[in-house]
Amino acid sequence: LGLPASSSIGTFASDFVRIWAETIPFLEGAVASPSWISKSQIGIAANCRFTSNQPGNVKYKALFLEAVSEIKLKWRTLALYRILEHGYLTEIYQTIEARFFESPEETLKSAVKLVGSEVSQFIALVDSAALRDDAKLIYDEYEKMRMAGNRFAIALDRSMSQSGQVQQASAPWQKGVLVFYKIRCAIVHAGLSAPIFDSYSDGDALLENLLPLCESLVLNFLGITII
Repeated sequence: LGLPASSSIGTFASDFVRIWAETIPFLEGAVASPSWISKSQIGIAANCRFTSNQPGNVKYKALFLEAVSEIKLKWRTLALYRILEHGYLTEIYQTIEARFFESPEETLKSAVKLVGSEVSQFIALVDSAALRDDAKLIYDEYEKMRMAGNRFAIALDRSMSQSGQVQQASAPWQKGVLVFYKIRCAIVHAGLSAPIFDSYSDGDALLENLLPLCESLVLNFLGITII
């Protein structure tokens, strides 16, 4: 585990090793096991989001450790998404903090509008973090599965079209972001804004193919390398 010399991430290293040791017996040999199971080194860059003392950033460590501890595919997918969700909420908070005293009413109205458009915020976050290529890989793999007849992928496509959300995503990388978002909705919202994940017997098959790509996107977002 390589840490930046000037980092102030406290007990993260020992917490990571403990959780990793507790989880690895359940994931060895598993389909779509996370990269930290089969690799030997994890590096945390000096500019990793863990090392920032800005309000909200300290939670990234807890969210990442939660993702490391998840065994079931759908819950690991959700845990990874929550890291990005925290990312765009943190950006909204920082915008409020920077602009509030200049224009309180306008700033709050803008923040409410931003919070109400998760897809737009997720797309903006991936763009600002230079993760377009990672998101495009997610879409490309999703399309392969959809064209191959994966019923859950087909249901996601239908839901994106019916909701009009697909209009927010024109480029392939934006569609990859939307796919990740809709999978999260399918797991959490149970049919309110996406198909019900547990209703599709081939849902896990889609996650097996997409999860390593989602994981890579999140690790790049955090500033973590695993080799």
